[in-house]
Amino acid sequence: MQRFFIVCGEQNAKKTHQIQIIFNLIKNKFKSINIGGFIQKRIYDSKNNFQGYDLLLLPEIKIYPFARIKPTELNKEITKEMKLKRDPRERFDFDNSVFKIVENQLKKLSGKTNIWIFDELSKLEAQGNGHINPIKSLWEKEKNSNSLFLFSMRDFLVPKIIPSILSSEKENDSIQNFDNLTKKYKIEKLQLPTDSQTIENFQISIINSLSKNLNFKI
Repeated sequence: MQRFFIVCGEQNAKKTHQIQIIFNLIKNKFKSINIGGFIQKRIYDSKNNFQGYDLLLLPEIKIYPFARIKPTELNKEITKEMKLKRDPRERFDFDNSVFKIVENQLKKLSGKTNIWIFDELSKLEAQGNGHINPIKSLWEKEKNSNSLFLFSMRDFLVPKIIPSILSSEKENDSIQNFDNLTKKYKIEKLQLPTDSQTIENFQISIINSLSKNLNFKI
């Protein structure tokens, strides 16, 4: 059984938008399918300046202000290279209470959920912080169930984050370990396309894969 699906793409590739569409399609068409997890949505001000992230807790879609750019960082010119090197906590103020809210929600829904969605896992999780430990604990409880996991993250984070969730080995960030886990768990890595027609097919493909493994009809 295939249980892991990872939507990959670079920053600003609209991964979250696609995850939201997939969530809405499943929720609206398949009332018996229970969904848990979260979506992390980028927030902009009235002048379209990026401000941070809100976390949408599933399945209720309850919105929590989650991360905001620090005032001292708002007008800084930051290159892509700088972003890759910096700890997210240097740039953002996080509401730590939201991490606990997510952890409690995962515990509450464990054993009652068909599809788990974890959107925009980041360098924070790759460093062993953020949501990584609650997700890892969830997997320990769910690994003998039939629940499916749908993640989204940037490409370079996949071999760092996924092994830290699925494996207890010390070298969790090794490419070799990720390759082994891909074979063991039949992980499907899905590259986000760019043109609109292919994106529509991409959404259908994911829904088909989920439905096939959960045995519900499109």
